[in-house]
Amino acid sequence: MRIEELKDKNILIMGMGREGFATARFLKALGLGNALAAADKKAFEEYTVDEQKFLQDGFELHLGQEYLKNWSNYDVIIKSPGLSIRQFPEIEKAIAGGAKLTSATNIFFANKLGKVIAVTGSKGKSTTSSLIYALLKAGNIPVDLVGNIGKPALDFLLADLKLSEQEQREKYYVFEISSYQLEDFNSAAEMAVLVSFFPEHMDYHGGEEPYFQAKMNLISHLGELSKVIYNFASEKLRAEIVRRFGTTRSDQLIPFNDGDAIRLAKSEQNDEWCLEVDGKAIISASEVHLKGRHNLENMLAGCAVARELGIEWGVVNGALGAFVGLEHRLELVGNYKGVTFYNDSFSTAPESTQAALEALGGEAVIGTMIAGGVDRGYKYEGLAKSIVETGVKNLVLFPVTGALIEKAVREYCAVGGGDVPGIYTAGNMPEAVEMAYKLSPSESLCLLSCASPSFNLFRNFEERGNLFKNFVREFGKS
Repeated sequence: MRIEELKDKNILIMGMGREGFATARFLKALGLGNALAAADKKAFEEYTVDEQKFLQDGFELHLGQEYLKNWSNYDVIIKSPGLSIRQFPEIEKAIAGGAKLTSATNIFFANKLGKVIAVTGSKGKSTTSSLIYALLKAGNIPVDLVGNIGKPALDFLLADLKLSEQEQREKYYVFEISSYQLEDFNSAAEMAVLVSFFPEHMDYHGGEEPYFQAKMNLISHLGELSKVIYNFASEKLRAEIVRRFGTTRSDQLIPFNDGDAIRLAKSEQNDEWCLEVDGKAIISASEVHLKGRHNLENMLAGCAVARELGIEWGVVNGALGAFVGLEHRLELVGNYKGVTFYNDSFSTAPESTQAALEALGGEAVIGTMIAGGVDRGYKYEGLAKSIVETGVKNLVLFPVTGALIEKAVREYCAVGGGDVPGIYTAGNMPEAVEMAYKLSPSESLCLLSCASPSFNLFRNFEERGNLFKNFVREFGKS
């Protein structure tokens, strides 16, 4: 929705979290809206003093238990991500009454003059977005990192509206974009980067296929010059590209990890993996900080973007070699009492934990793996196979999915899949870390990679990972 369309309208912001407040700041700063309102199930008293002052200055408030009532007089509803349209009949009723539904993401895309490199995927989108941002910075291309991992996009757009039109048009935005933001996405990015797919957030979207199609909204409204950069090794992504665009390759469709132009290849010198583009070796696995094939594939996505933008390969090599990765994603905590600890709390689905096991399994013995969390209906048979084949010695499991992981491991071993590791349960993080110290053999690894969301025991994956690191360091001193 264009800025002009938001003038002289009664506007309701639904969801006053990080992005909701960014939307409110944007509307107020530009003097948009005949009347502004904010709706959230969070009560007024739960906001900070500064947030309360902000909300009281010019907003009609629908907060707390009554937040879904009295929506009939709004012309525009701006929905925050994380609030699924299908879960709120009030939205459908308002639309039937003539209200227009939009989002901060769609407002950003409708009004920005710069170019967007939008990155999505079930896992790897944060790392890939940060990596692409680092490559553009190294190539002296004006760029901001926005979306889930950066500041909200409307904060950047508000600041950039003060620039000249030429400066705005020269700008790039690397936008990490989630399935929540894509559910009602109706715009186009100059580059759409698709890094991976496996089932996640099915409770929000109502199943695997709606989740996948939400992701694919990123390539549903392509412009004439848009590029689609996609992981060819993902069968699901590859099949969708063929379904939508046919089998003829064009300048618009750019596969990576395809065994051809942008691929992982074995070095002739030492038989290790290296990133190769158009037959040119860019960097080898031993020269980068990130571990695991999945992270090398993320780097291939970055190489594909760099090739399209003409960034010199020497610059790319330097940026890839300097990139240290993100917190809670196979993050090295340190070596304490002869055990090396890794924090992979961001792995909230079994496929992501399998990638972590693959990345670390060849490095040393995994003495203990800590896993388990909220049950979102994931299947753990593949993870059980990885646990046993990687030779994990001990499992420390949180409820609820800890029991499901244990069941899958025992069933895999029962049909000749190997020996059952030691299996233990923990009800909190200090208990789990204390067990890891006792159970992990000297010179082995301890991996926190839960294969499940965190919300039954922790506020989010960040809290889970931070608690893990804190107790690892605390118990490591004693």
